[in-house]
Amino acid sequence: MPRIPYPDEPSLPEPARTALERMVAPLNLIRMCAHATTLVRPLIKLSTALLSRLHLSARHRELLILRTARNTHCDYVLAQHEVIAREIGMPEEEIEATRRTDPGFRGTAERELLDAADELVERTTLDSERVASLLSSFDHTQLVELFVLVGHYRMLAGLLNGLEVDIDPRGEKFAELADHRPDSTAQQEFG
Repeated sequence: MPRIPYPDEPSLPEPARTALERMVAPLNLIRMCAHATTLVRPLIKLSTALLSRLHLSARHRELLILRTARNTHCDYVLAQHEVIAREIGMPEEEIEATRRTDPGFRGTAERELLDAADELVERTTLDSERVASLLSSFDHTQLVELFVLVGHYRMLAGLLNGLEVDIDPRGEKFAELADHRPDSTAQQEFG
């Protein structure tokens, strides 16, 4: 049970109500965010962009999200994104590896991503050596996306954990947004 009730949707101001109505299945996260009526649409737009318009691969995106959820103890994001990771074809072993202190992936770009997610959650920055190492596998755009993605999910974890938002198992309805292709459905539903 959340620490504050979800807003009464019919009584929300029109822009927030419309944003919720346009969603395929409003997640509890978005419903809770509707209390901040001026933030709900921008949050939906940023979340949609992070799920569908990155230069990072869908696999790399999900590795980062799952690792950030693990590091922030955010069961809500883990529940949603384990479904999405499976939908994009990530093996169960990789999904489970993101939960371990030592995830494996020795000497790979994936290990660099997971270590960067660990460092960003713990220290909110990366040391120069880590940035240089990441740049051997990822371009500048992807590096910026990494910072924004981890920061976004770190921020969401604060909201979700702080308000004890109910885990919503409807995330599988958003799997089509996570296939790393912007499509007209995603743009229409979250535009």
